[in-house]
Amino acid sequence: MMRRNHTFQLRELRAKTDRELARLIGNQLERGFALADENSPDARRLAGQAARDACAWMPMVAVADQRELAWKLAELERRLETDELRVQTACG
Repeated sequence: MMRRNHTFQLRELRAKTDRELARLIGNQLERGFALADENSPDARRLAGQAARDACAWMPMVAVADQRELAWKLAELERRLETDELRVQTACG
């Protein structure tokens, strides 16, 4: 009985961690979108870093959350590719 309760608690903790990680990645991508819209080379560089960070964290998030995040990441990479700076990302 105690083992079953412990397993349940671990599953709840993992689900909470997955949700928080997905939220963190989403926030990082939103930050990247905001920076990508600025004209400053430093902002564009930081937008590229936000995309690279999100890309690095993506494999750690639950598969169910990856679809929307992957779409947002691809959109951010497209925005960065249209710039003459051609910011390189790890996923692109």
